[in-house]
Amino acid sequence: MRRGNTKIKRLEEQIKFDSSWRLRQDLPSKPNQRQASYENSPFGPARGGNVGIGTSTPAYPLQVVGSCAATTFVTVSDRNAKENFKPVSARDILAKVAALPLSRWNYKEDKTQEHIGPMAQDFHFAFDVGPDDKHITTVDEGGVALAAIQGLNQKVEDRSQDLETRSRRIEAENAELRRQNDSLNSRLSDLEAAVKALAARK
Repeated sequence: MRRGNTKIKRLEEQIKFDSSWRLRQDLPSKPNQRQASYENSPFGPARGGNVGIGTSTPAYPLQVVGSCAATTFVTVSDRNAKENFKPVSARDILAKVAALPLSRWNYKEDKTQEHIGPMAQDFHFAFDVGPDDKHITTVDEGGVALAAIQGLNQKVEDRSQDLETRSRRIEAENAELRRQNDSLNSRLSDLEAAVKALAARK
């Protein structure tokens, strides 16, 4: 029992809670009371098995209310973990991104930090991905950005090819004009020579 209390005290020392809530220094000695106190705290598993930090009613396996700091977030992207593959039109994605409303805003619970981005409702309506119209997953946001970049690259490549085609056509037209001009100059030279010859006979 002493070892269990030691672990609980270490957990209390490691976790920093918001000023609005502090973990009681003397946890109840009975396991069921301790579990109830843990479940109702801003950090701990809810009765459904989800874990919340800053919330006692997490809706996901892990839900954090507030900012998270980390060096790297690793998202599973193994082909073997995916299914139902469908092609996407990068040009269509680009058009939707171009039309997506963006704004500067802050979360109601954190008025000190401003962010730039779309609303989940607009994102879900445009791309129809993610769990619902209240959240935007990082994998979807990144995928949409990559598809839009590909669409933009296709657009630039098409424009470059069009310009190259027009340039070749203009060069061909200029070459034809130069040929016609050389022909006219040659005919003019012949006419001038004929006129000089007639004048010499007189």
